Amino acid sequence: MFNNSNTQTVGRKNFGWSGCFSLCRLGFYVTILECDVTGKTFGGFEVIYPKEEFGSTYQIPFEEFYDKGYRGIIFDIDNTLVPHGAPADERSIRLCNHLKELGYQICFVSNNNERRVAPFAQAMGAKYISNAGKPFKRGYQQAAEILQVEADKILFVGDQLLTDIIGANRVGYYSVLVGPIQKKESFWIVLKRMLESVCLHFYRRSRKYNSNTPNRRGYEENIPEHYR
Repeated sequence: MFNNSNTQTVGRKNFGWSGCFSLCRLGFYVTILECDVTGKTFGGFEVIYPKEEFGSTYQIPFEEFYDKGYRGIIFDIDNTLVPHGAPADERSIRLCNHLKELGYQICFVSNNNERRVAPFAQAMGAKYISNAGKPFKRGYQQAAEILQVEADKILFVGDQLLTDIIGANRVGYYSVLVGPIQKKESFWIVLKRMLESVCLHFYRRSRKYNSNTPNRRGYEENIPEHYR
């Protein structure tokens, strides 16, 4: 449905923090055994590996990706663009406006509720899906339908390996992992970060790794000067 700000939303039942953690945990085990959208099985833990990683969303060379044919970007919100629970700020709005000028279609996909996601997306003038149930496929697929962009032309940008990146890989998006904006996080996310660090260790030693190892802890150090 559309609201008065011409921002499209798809909402799902609010699962809460414990529900999101359960979804993540279940999705992690299911994806190791499940077939991908092309009918081929995922190779071991490769489903959790991002295609690329950066220290910050604001370091991503979006112009280069546009030149390669990408036309849609799906963003996570909390700790990807702004600190958890924070409203859209000047930096994130400036980035979003720049991406629109380049020609990108933008959608926000978050496991957070409508009350959190809707005002953020409206401030950006972009479409969104709340209570998305990441890493399950449905929210990602709904975003592609909203954007009207083919899966192989969509970038997904998020800060969590075991929700954002797994889900994006399952539906065939080009997954980009970024460093979290703030160090202070909830108990459940801290637990996921511990497992995430192990996965990243093996990822960076694998043949799939094609990035420099970014600084995922010093957020402000990763922000380009023109976004400070």
